[in-house]
Amino acid sequence: RSAVRHALGVGAGVGSGVVLVGAAVAYAYGLSQVNEYNGDTSCPGVEAVDQPGDCDGWLRTSRAMATASQVGLGVGVALAVTAVVLLVTERSGGAESAARTAFACGGGPGTIGLGCGLRF
Repeated sequence: RSAVRHALGVGAGVGSGVVLVGAAVAYAYGLSQVNEYNGDTSCPGVEAVDQPGDCDGWLRTSRAMATASQVGLGVGVALAVTAVVLLVTERSGGAESAARTAFACGGGPGTIGLGCGLRF
């Protein structure tokens, strides 16, 4: 069981790195498209409804890359957190370690309330 958790943790860590690099590349490419747009004097500005030729493509691509980089950042961070949790909570001591690891929920004070806890 520990080997599976370790493999999943390492896989999530590697996946996180790959996704974060992809997000950085998407951001850099989107920024290059913004620079192309800004460097072309025929581009009327992002608020204009009609965008001539290349201006429309640069604008659409920069917006798509901004979205892709933001999603990639969120997914990459989520995978990194998952990897850390899996690797930090990995059991290494067999039955003795299993006895110390516990998850429990119970009723809180008063008539409503629920409390859960993890001990490792």
